[in-house]
Parts: sequence; C-alpha cells; structure tokens
Amino acid sequence: MEEPGDPFHCPHCDEAHTVKEDEEGFSATVEFRKLFVECPTYDGVIVWATVSE
Repeated sequence: MEEPGDPFHCPHCDEAHTVKEDEEGFSATVEFRKLFVECPTYDGVIVWATVSE
C-alpha cells in the first residue's frame, strides 16, 4: 500500500504522481486515512482510503 511521499502510477495518464494525505481525513468518527494524488490529465484528484494504524 502506498504511503504519503510514495510514487503512484496513475492509470489515467500513465505517469507517476506523489501520494499525499489529507490530514482532516473523512470525519473524526471514521478511523481511515484519506490518501490522494493530483492528476492534471484526470482533471482533479484520485482519492482512496486505508485503515488507520
């Protein structure tokens, strides 16, 4: 699983983007980390969640 700072190979543009973490997450009651990459080809962000450790 990618961590913040890791490269993420984007399926939309076939390039690598840097994984970032949204420190605010999804909500205070949900124990998931919100990770994302920004892709200019996709015209926005790709967001996914992972279980908090």
